[in-house]
Amino acid sequence: MKFEATNLIEKLFKLQETYYKQFNESIKLNKNLKELLIKYNEKFRTFNKKAHRLNEKEETINIKTNLATFINREEGKRVNDALQNNKNNEMKIFQTMFNIKVNDKDLKCYVNEKESLNGK
Repeated sequence: MKFEATNLIEKLFKLQETYYKQFNESIKLNKNLKELLIKYNEKFRTFNKKAHRLNEKEETINIKTNLATFINREEGKRVNDALQNNKNNEMKIFQTMFNIKVNDKDLKCYVNEKESLNGK
C-alpha cells in the first residue's frame, strides 16, 4: 500500500509537472501572440496615418486643380471678351472707312503718292 501511495504521488507530481510545462508554454504562446498583435497594431496605425496623409494630399491636389481650372476658364473668358471687343472695334473702323465719301481728286492724289513711294 505504501508503494502504491508513493507511486500515486510520483504520478501526481509528473502530472503536475506536465501541467505546469503546458501552462508555461501557453503563457509563452500568449506572450508571443500579444507581441505580434502589438506590432501589427503599430504597423496598422502607421499605414492608416500614411493613407490619411495621401488622402489629404489628394484633396489638396484636387482643390488646386479645380482652382487652376476656374482661373483658366476666367482667363479664357477675358481673352474671348477682349478678342470680341477688338473685332467689334475693327468692324466699326471698317464701317466708318466705307461710309466716308471719297472724292476723285483725293483718290488720285493718294494713288499718285502710293505709286511714288513704291517706285522708290
